[in-house]
Amino acid sequence: MSGVLFVALALSAPPTTSPPQRLTVSVDLARLDRPRFDALDAAKFYQSLVLRFVAEGLAVIDPTQGADIAIAIATDESGAFAVTVESVRGGRSASVAMELPLDESTRLHLVHTTLVLAREALADLCAVTEAPLTREPTPSPPAVQKADVGVSAHAAALRSMDDWGVLSSVEVRAKRGRWSGVLGSSGHVPVGISRHLQIREWGAYVGAGADDTVLASWLAWRAEVLGGVWQQVSHYQNDAGVNAADSRFDPFLSLRFSALATLGAWHLGVELGALGLLHDRVYRTSTTLLWHAPHIRPYFGAVVDYAWTGKSP
Repeated sequence: MSGVLFVALALSAPPTTSPPQRLTVSVDLARLDRPRFDALDAAKFYQSLVLRFVAEGLAVIDPTQGADIAIAIATDESGAFAVTVESVRGGRSASVAMELPLDESTRLHLVHTTLVLAREALADLCAVTEAPLTREPTPSPPAVQKADVGVSAHAAALRSMDDWGVLSSVEVRAKRGRWSGVLGSSGHVPVGISRHLQIREWGAYVGAGADDTVLASWLAWRAEVLGGVWQQVSHYQNDAGVNAADSRFDPFLSLRFSALATLGAWHLGVELGALGLLHDRVYRTSTTLLWHAPHIRPYFGAVVDYAWTGKSP
């Protein structure tokens, strides 16, 4: 019955087309029996409600369409009008006493009661819309900083008392943030010493340091500590045919400072350092000092390295 009434009044009711954000309301009179439906003058009663709901900013729809606020008017066991208003926030109800035939004051009282209940339901819904439940934002996990890995090559001049030699190194490097780690190997060959003496040195080491602290947009410095094992192999043969050979291992420690120019993934620079051994080495004949390797030997040279950004976790 209410569906027919809704269709019949749709043409005469004020336009209820509304933007999607407007809440909707429906009125169901199907639970009234025919005598009370006619006594209420349902068409006039429905029209009164529609006018007031539109003034409240509501859009009136058919009860079968699932309104935000659903109103049902029925007759209870005592013969009074029972008004029920339901929404997602709950329900509320009221009773309006009646005697047949109905007078105008009873109709107005029923309209007023229905409107009051609808306004309460609307206030509840608006409170949910305007002040939704907030949830504490879930903190994002800290960003995992990737490490840079790469290789570097070093060429330097190593001082051993009065003699010089060529010191070369190859390293694998890993850097995360400011800190870096090194795994490498070195080799040293003295130059300008006696032709009767051959010296070869090499070592393996690990290291760590403060890497690439920026001095300018293209310039950085690097400080490192290296430590490992150093081997020295010597062979002596004089013109008289005397032969002597020796091989020695020694722990070593090296401090190294570099100034680097950054060219994309490449770093080119100069370095200054010192190689410290546990023992010094002296090679001499009965009359001549052939070569002397003291505990601490300074060196300076050039370095070039290339880094692959973010290749390791």
